[in-house]
Amino acid sequence: MEIADNSAIINVIFGGASNRSAQLDNLALRELDKGLSQFTGKNYELALDYFNKAIRLSPGTNTAVNAYDFKARTLLSQGNKDAAIESYQAALKIDPTRDDLHALLGNIYTTEQRSEDAVASYEQAVTRNPTTANRYSLGQGSAI
Repeated sequence: MEIADNSAIINVIFGGASNRSAQLDNLALRELDKGLSQFTGKNYELALDYFNKAIRLSPGTNTAVNAYDFKARTLLSQGNKDAAIESYQAALKIDPTRDDLHALLGNIYTTEQRSEDAVASYEQAVTRNPTTANRYSLGQGSAI
């Protein structure tokens, strides 16, 4: 299978430029899917490798945002909250409209007793999507 993956990458590199972006995003989606499989199997180091590859293949895209999201979840599973925060921040630089990512970032800040950061993240989530869950999270962040 690795040979097929390498030949697909070679095709993107040396193929026509007209749909190179779409091809790279397709490759990134495949890497993201592999990472998700490893994540659910609790093979966290391998999952991180796949998520990082997806980010490199298609930076600035929705695929990269999702890869950063699951990279953060993987890092949290390993207890690496600082790196998870960085991953969520990188995702939000690409797509600041993702209320779920603001809320997840706020959750990390809450567990770290960083109330000002938590409230700011939850406020962003509520601004983008004023669901009951987001408003509840904002209230929890304010109570720290």
